[in-house]
Amino acid sequence: QWYQRRVRRESSGINAEYGVTLLCGNLFIAVTTSYSVFVLERFPNDPYLSALAGALDVFFLIFPPYCLGKGCVELTYRYVMKMVYQSMGIHIQGQWIINVLGNLFLPTK
Repeated sequence: QWYQRRVRRESSGINAEYGVTLLCGNLFIAVTTSYSVFVLERFPNDPYLSALAGALDVFFLIFPPYCLGKGCVELTYRYVMKMVYQSMGIHIQGQWIINVLGNLFLPTK
């Protein structure tokens, strides 16, 4: 009985450490990939950076955390830009319509 408790305790500790490692790895991938492409997309006048952002955007689609992070970043960016335009008195299209969100929810590239 005592050895069963010890084995159960040790195996649960290993699983917990694996879960934390997996969580940290996914978080690192999501943050670095999402924001690297986000920053590169803010320079549309530089052809090299635009091409690099496009290539990285296609390559990073193999990472599910990137897809989720990119969708969240784009929604936040669109919301902030809508608030800025509304403060200037300019009305723009809502960010929740399917024409805008279709590319964020479905891999259409």
